[in-house]
Amino acid sequence: MIGGLRKTSVYLLAGVSAVGILASAGTAAKAADTAQLEAQMRAMQAQMKELQRQVQEAKSTSAHSGGNDLDLKVKWKGAPQLSSGDGKFKFKVRGRIMADYDSIDQDETVTGKDDISGVELRRARIGVEGVIFYDWKYKAEVDFAGDEVSVKDMYLAYDFGPGSILLGQFKVANSLEEMTSSRFITFMERASFVEAFIVERQIGAGIHAGGDHWSLQTGYYGAPTGAQGDFSSDTTSAAVRGTIAPIDTDTTIVHLGASYRHRDAGTERGGASDIFRYRARAADLHLADRFINTGHVAEQDDMFVLEGAAVYKRFSLQGE
Repeated sequence: MIGGLRKTSVYLLAGVSAVGILASAGTAAKAADTAQLEAQMRAMQAQMKELQRQVQEAKSTSAHSGGNDLDLKVKWKGAPQLSSGDGKFKFKVRGRIMADYDSIDQDETVTGKDDISGVELRRARIGVEGVIFYDWKYKAEVDFAGDEVSVKDMYLAYDFGPGSILLGQFKVANSLEEMTSSRFITFMERASFVEAFIVERQIGAGIHAGGDHWSLQTGYYGAPTGAQGDFSSDTTSAAVRGTIAPIDTDTTIVHLGASYRHRDAGTERGGASDIFRYRARAADLHLADRFINTGHVAEQDDMFVLEGAAVYKRFSLQGE
């Protein structure tokens, strides 16, 4: 009996020893695997750091050599348009050339004017527009027609989503025909009343906003175009215009709008009033003589305009 117990004890001791040896071996194997994984991770981290260093070095080299040319996007939208890859900066060249020929037969005994037959560059403009840091927009355009240099749009605008705040020289917010670009007006020249009563671009501040079916423009202006060297302390203009488009589809558009403008002529340095006059050319032709001219009659004026337009496929009608 005692001998059997001794044998059993020996067997148990041997079994426990075997389990201990196996456990130790498994632990050692696990430790070896863990150490190997840690070594591989350290090697991968070192490789990643080296790749990051190479990328940073490449960026630094590119910056010192004038930037990454691959970041520049070039498009053609009627003119060359350059932009950064992230859209932060945009630059586009703009311009137009419009040439007219007029043959005007006038009754000299009545008008006292000779017949007119002439060619002119009605508009010859060159300019740029673009974006700075996403939200700031700019536009600058100069006209060289008539052997004279005149500044047209020249402003900086901050885009706040549905609209923009403008600072610089731009159109006074009045009249459908005046606010429509000369590239898109129906006839060669704007209507006579526009020439008679609508003012040219002026230096000021304004807000232009709008959506798919509405628009609002308002502004406060100082020196008029062509008189930037004759600033007066009280020469001002203020205007507001709003429009709605209750119908706006691919084939049909209905446009309604209204605007108001107030002008104060102010006082020149010599003390005389710089009063307004109203005049228009005959036949709405730019080379025609002006037969309607009130002379200088007004120190200030107010103008109210109602406007409307309708478009159905190729048919259009407008008035104000």
